[in-house]
Amino acid sequence: QFSLSAGQPTTQVTRVDVGVFAADDWRVRPNLTVSYGMRYENQTNIHDNTNFGPRASVAWNVGKPGPKNTPSKTVLRAAAGAFYGRVNQAVTLNAARFDGNTQQSFLILNPSFFPAIPSVASLSASKLPQQIQYVDSSMQAGHTYQMTAGVDRQLSKSARLSLTYINARGVHLSRSRNINAPLAGIFPFQDRQVRLLTESTGFSRQQSLTLTPSVNYKKWSIAGYYTFSQGKNDPEGQPADPYNLRAEWGPAGFADIHHRVLLQVTLPPIKKFQLSLSYQFSSAPPFNIVIGRDLNGDSVVSERPGLVPFSAANCTGSTLVYKPSYGCFDLNPVAGSAISRNWGRGVSSSNTPVALLTRSWTLGKKEKKSGPEEMVTVNAPGGTTVRVPASMVGGVASGNKRQYVLQFTIQAQNPFNHTTYTAPSGDLSSPFFGVFRTTGNGSTYNRRIDLQLRLNF
Repeated sequence: QFSLSAGQPTTQVTRVDVGVFAADDWRVRPNLTVSYGMRYENQTNIHDNTNFGPRASVAWNVGKPGPKNTPSKTVLRAAAGAFYGRVNQAVTLNAARFDGNTQQSFLILNPSFFPAIPSVASLSASKLPQQIQYVDSSMQAGHTYQMTAGVDRQLSKSARLSLTYINARGVHLSRSRNINAPLAGIFPFQDRQVRLLTESTGFSRQQSLTLTPSVNYKKWSIAGYYTFSQGKNDPEGQPADPYNLRAEWGPAGFADIHHRVLLQVTLPPIKKFQLSLSYQFSSAPPFNIVIGRDLNGDSVVSERPGLVPFSAANCTGSTLVYKPSYGCFDLNPVAGSAISRNWGRGVSSSNTPVALLTRSWTLGKKEKKSGPEEMVTVNAPGGTTVRVPASMVGGVASGNKRQYVLQFTIQAQNPFNHTTYTAPSGDLSSPFFGVFRTTGNGSTYNRRIDLQLRLNF
């Protein structure tokens, strides 16, 4: 594929957002509180004006109250509501830009002229196909209907435990597809233009269970969570078949990471040095496996292979390819036999994302106060001045002296230099299939250490 964009580079769109809400808390009984409300949202780049989001929750303090009428140690919680996302203004902007006239985006399959680059005038004169973008007239903001239930339990004076279940269903999620892909070799719009329509036809389902412990004992602090989650959706990326969107239902790239753990520990000061550590673990994320060729002529290489029960010795032929740990793939599967989207699984990752070491010094002599705290004059908004205690404007007032605080901090990201990876390449036509080519932190470094010296005065 060869693509080239040209034309008017500056395009402008305007979007106005509004969001209003009303909420109330009703204390039915001393140990029972009901909260309810309504939120309305709208934006001018869509025509749907029905974005009402009701929500309600209840908190019930069960069990007998403690001494002096203190709350009991167990709280049950439940909530439900409708929530709305936003249709990004980039969707409207791209439709205004790539309309075939303002900016031209040419897309040529199997170019015979490459590596010579043709001029825009020659591409326009040849009436080569362009990529044109549209927004569905019935576009809606994505809806999420969410229900949560949980329990909080005070285990002791220093330990607390929470368990929360969340079930969410998403509808009218945004996706893009080529509505001019050929059907039986015939283009619906009687031309070869790539017509990308952004519409709100996506769905998702997700459920998760989160366990959140916390312990604060003397100067020790331990907190974190464990989450088990499952999720499926269908609007991730371009579909393999733009006329069969149900076939895109598969594991969600983020929501179907089954296990996540985060642990944060703050140690008591050692010779006035404060140390905080964290640990993070994520199980293997899903990734998509594609053939790497455009079989249906929609200009998108998102077609997925089939999987046949052949061994490595029997997986032979021009349309079969064997990949260790995966199996024998059929590059020309019959209709309905392709693997699901995000069929592959990457590898789990564990890391120490952040470590903090701090030390503070107080500078300046401390003297006994012989009278009221020193007052100073400071500027206030509106050009006026006010008199305030000296301790409010920097340092620590002490008689006629002022104390200053010098703080030294070491912040380390991934201090043990443990490499984590994103999902591997899933393109069967690439020699890098199954190879991890990017690191998990999404940056050019793996370990980073920052040193900071700060003076408060």
